[in-house]
Amino acid sequence: MKYVGSVRFFKHIIWLTVLAIVIAAFGVGISGYAKSNELAKQVNSLQEQLAALPEKAEPAPLPADDSAALSYQQLYPELYSSANDTVKSIPYGKTAYLTFDDGPSTLTADLLDQLDAYDVKATFFVTAQNPAELDMIAEAARRGHTVGIHSYSHKYRAVYESVEAFLEDFDKMYQVILEQTGQPPEIFRFPGGSINAYNTDLYQQIIAEMTRRGFVYYDWNVYAADTADGASAETIAAAICDGAAKNRFAVIDCHDGSGHQHTVEAIGIAIENLRAEGFTFAPLTPAVTPVHFSYVQEGQ
Repeated sequence: MKYVGSVRFFKHIIWLTVLAIVIAAFGVGISGYAKSNELAKQVNSLQEQLAALPEKAEPAPLPADDSAALSYQQLYPELYSSANDTVKSIPYGKTAYLTFDDGPSTLTADLLDQLDAYDVKATFFVTAQNPAELDMIAEAARRGHTVGIHSYSHKYRAVYESVEAFLEDFDKMYQVILEQTGQPPEIFRFPGGSINAYNTDLYQQIIAEMTRRGFVYYDWNVYAADTADGASAETIAAAICDGAAKNRFAVIDCHDGSGHQHTVEAIGIAIENLRAEGFTFAPLTPAVTPVHFSYVQEGQ
């Protein structure tokens, strides 16, 4: 219940007023007997008002539009996960989590082969931007990688138009992954990360709703800079290794969408260099403590 405007609030106002009057009475001194008499009457009046107030007020009804504002909770009744119930743990030792956004694309098959060559398992946050390549989702899962939701359309303005729009896009990608892998996805990554220029008015609502539905989301604490102008295999590998060196627990954001050939070329270099620095590699699962932009996790 809100404090301002409540019965308790008005009681406190009255008591403070009484106290102020009493103090004022002492301040004016004996010379103001008549004034003091008037003050006494005011005190008695305020005390009567206080006694007349009920001990407990009924809670104010919710605004009529509150139920409408949360109507999206009734949408997609099957879109739930138990992933959020999984006990989370910060990895022991230096662990690198390679994650790839925006695929699958024509590059994904080569990337999977690269990861196989180094016996590294990674995480793919996938989209449906390239319908002809959707079978790579099943292939990534078959090879032991984690598949999570990124976005169906990856069109930021449409995805973040409302909570309902986000859920619609999310459910479409959920169904694609379920069809491809036979397993419901449990983790996801927001397009653009959990806080970005397109969702500043909605991100708290969306995070609350997706958490309520039991899904676990991951941002990143190492950026491969593979979307930067002039990025090369060397600059990407350097960005990965430099960023990971600052984080014992490194969640690395890379891309395997169209146009990221240099990322595929960089992965082998990055894996070799990180292993030389004592890192091991693992895919994300709901048991891994999430990296969120909104706070710094211990061990990062």
